[in-house]
Amino acid sequence: MARLLVIDDSLTVRKVVELSFRSTDWSVDFAANGADGIAAAVRVRPDLILLDFVLPDMKATDVCQRLALHDESAGIPVMIMSGNLEKVRPHFKDMAVIVDLVAKPFTPKDLVARVNAALSRRPAGSGSTPAPKRRSSLKPGRRSGPPPAGVEDPRARSPMTPPLTFSFGHKEAGAKALYARLRGAFAQIPAWAAEFDGSAPAQFFARKILTPQLMTDLMESLLPVYRDVLDTEARTREVGLVEEHVAPGDVAFQGRLASWSVQDLLGVLDASGRTGQFRIQSADQVAILHVHRGEIVLVTCLDPDEYARGSTLDVGDRSLALTARAAAEQRATGKPLFVTLAEAGELPHCDLTSILCEQGKRLLLWAIDQTEARFAWQERSSLPPYVETYGRRISLAQIPLERLRRERAALEAEQAIPSLEIVFERTEGFTRKLRRLDLTSPERLVLALVDRRNSVQTIVDRSGMAAREVVLILHRLARVDLIRMRELARSARAGTSARPIMILEPDVENFQRPLAELLRARAVPIELIGLDDAPDALEAILRVRPSLVILNASAADRTAEKVARSIRAVPEISDLPLVAVLNVPRSDEADQLSAAGFDAVLSKPVNFADIERLLAA
Repeated sequence: MARLLVIDDSLTVRKVVELSFRSTDWSVDFAANGADGIAAAVRVRPDLILLDFVLPDMKATDVCQRLALHDESAGIPVMIMSGNLEKVRPHFKDMAVIVDLVAKPFTPKDLVARVNAALSRRPAGSGSTPAPKRRSSLKPGRRSGPPPAGVEDPRARSPMTPPLTFSFGHKEAGAKALYARLRGAFAQIPAWAAEFDGSAPAQFFARKILTPQLMTDLMESLLPVYRDVLDTEARTREVGLVEEHVAPGDVAFQGRLASWSVQDLLGVLDASGRTGQFRIQSADQVAILHVHRGEIVLVTCLDPDEYARGSTLDVGDRSLALTARAAAEQRATGKPLFVTLAEAGELPHCDLTSILCEQGKRLLLWAIDQTEARFAWQERSSLPPYVETYGRRISLAQIPLERLRRERAALEAEQAIPSLEIVFERTEGFTRKLRRLDLTSPERLVLALVDRRNSVQTIVDRSGMAAREVVLILHRLARVDLIRMRELARSARAGTSARPIMILEPDVENFQRPLAELLRARAVPIELIGLDDAPDALEAILRVRPSLVILNASAADRTAEKVARSIRAVPEISDLPLVAVLNVPRSDEADQLSAAGFDAVLSKPVNFADIERLLAA
């Protein structure tokens, strides 16, 4: 069994690490600041230290330097955690104890893998000799007696309440406030020094400086700092966020969203297979996510009006007294008013599971979008009975699909799929991905017709749906990586070494953009170059060595013909396929371009099939 010490002032990070290593053979200890972390490292002599870059009392560089001063902690490998690795990396380039840098936020799987890899790279016999192992000091009920000094005891506070920690900003504000009050006393020190007789200097100057009035002023000057710290803690006890009664064995943590998003935290719960209740609270809304073995099964909120918004279920003709009672219960506990009405026999023929699922998806999208809200996780051994009865799994993979459904980005879909002749195929791991998604009937119908042979037009004809709707659905399915264009698959197999198609544009409008969008839709690598003369074109072609060159031949100065003759005169690229494009097809211009050295002359709009035939030839 190996031992890990985590030094981080964020309770969220400490809990994420705890959940990440719960099912491993690592024993995990925690400290919330640099001083306590150094003391813990000297005392427990861990195999590895996971260290936050910025702590309330010092930076990680200071921690590493002080660890090196103690025989017990010198040489312990350290992994640095930061939300900005590129900025942090230079600070540790000369520190041999730094074995890795981990970006925040991280996933449990990645963190455990990197910690194990760091330990496996450690030379045999290096570092300190670990003390006898014990389980994590943040796990209630698994420790006898008080924790060692410097390691936080979760029993000392409510499990949902973060430790009262002064940030660097708090300390700086306090120092400035104290200096403003002490500045007058400091100015009098030279005069007092003349009265000093040389004995008991501490007592002499303390009597001069720390007068009763000054002590009152000093305490008053620190009140704003304490109020801010205490208000931060008080805000965690707002209605709907904090449970006052927590079972002794429950794991609970909370915080304010910052570098860790809602989706990051839900991913941690998913990876660790936890069961419980995850709350998101903004200024005007509280969403409650019920999680079973890591999967979201029901989402509700404390506002019955907001919860019912957009629902196909009308409760207006129900008993007013019963509806009022159901709404009051939802405001108090989050239990959907629809469930209370159903339990009273008021909704006998509706598919309540589907209705709750749809309302929950809308709230989940809201929760995912929050960046400034507070969150709280409360682990439970079981979920409320109504969740067990009406819950339906909502995968995190479903979120992008739900967002795309609501956006209905028709223009974006049409640009991504500009032709009805495009053919799609299913991606690798299709079956596994499909199991995590809840598709609508139209989506399943369209997906069933994707078979590597049917074009978009064929899918439209066989489904009986409008072409616009089919394009939207195909775009959604492609964005969640269920399907892809066949040309995209071919390009992926060929790798990034495929030579691009070069588009040369002698400053004529409406040529590059439509053609570039057509090629990008077919996943063909392209090179866009604006040119005014033949030498520039020749230099670019020799550098890129494209598979095909397309030139706009409708410019009045006949630059395209000059470029073609220049290319044919250079042996290295004389056989390069050249294509000219005309605004309007004219036989006399086509003959002149062919004589200049073009292999083909096309007219707008360009059809990809013509380009594909040229590439094959």
